[in-house]
This record gives sequence, structure tokens and C-alpha cells, in this order.
Amino acid sequence: MKEGPVSLQALFGELPLDLVIAGGDGGRGAVIFRRAAEALAHHNLGKACLAFEEITATNGLSSRDQIQAWGFLKQLGYLPTSQQEKQILGVVVEVGMRSGQDVLAVYADRTAHYYNFSGAGVVWGRPDSSLDISTDGAGPLTLGT
Repeated sequence: MKEGPVSLQALFGELPLDLVIAGGDGGRGAVIFRRAAEALAHHNLGKACLAFEEITATNGLSSRDQIQAWGFLKQLGYLPTSQQEKQILGVVVEVGMRSGQDVLAVYADRTAHYYNFSGAGVVWGRPDSSLDISTDGAGPLTLGT
């Protein structure tokens, strides 16, 4: 399902760094991704890792940016702590249909993407809290204890 407005690579946080930067919105995440790219261009892996770590730890950045940053850290050999690896930042469900597949991606920051096999889709960027479900202070969703 690469022909829609967002590729599966983007939903899973598996885009190449140059595409992440090119598609950036100019916000804080985009600035940090650019800093990481500059560090990589100068073969400074430590500085790049610090930039990606900053994205994963910064409140207010999109879950998709955080997932993407974790992907880059994994490529660089960085291993998350046992607590970090249990944190769920998003879930992507693909359902095979006769004429293609439907894809629903839901993220911890309460954004969502739905793409129908027909090519139609809806992106919920959370312009308001009307679709939020109360967590009653439960905090972020994690696996295990």
C-alpha cells in the first residue's frame, strides 16, 4: 500500500533519514532530525545518537517521530533499556481485503491514520480531544511490569 498519502514505511517509522527530513514540518522534531543527519554526514555517530535519543525522550513530539528515532537508534546498534523497550508508541493493523488491504495506525499521542484499500483515507491529527478516551491517570501504555 505504497500509493496512498503515507507509505507503510512512514506508519512503521522506517523511512530513510533524508525522507524524514524532506517531509518534516519544520517543528522541533524536524530540527533535531536535521541535527542528527548533519552529525552522520560528519561521521559523528555519538552526536547522532544523542540527537535521536533526544527525540525519543522529548515530551510533545509526535509518536511517529519517536518511533522513527528509535528505528535509527536500532540501525546504529543502540539498545533500549528494559523499561524503554516495553513502551508502546503505536499499533498498526493491516487487514487483507479482496481488493487490497485496509490499514489502521493508532499512536500514543492519540493521532491515527486509516487507509482503505480503495485509496481513501482519514488522518486524525488530534486537532481537539473529542475522540480521546479517558485514561484516568493510567499513564503511558506499557507491556509487562
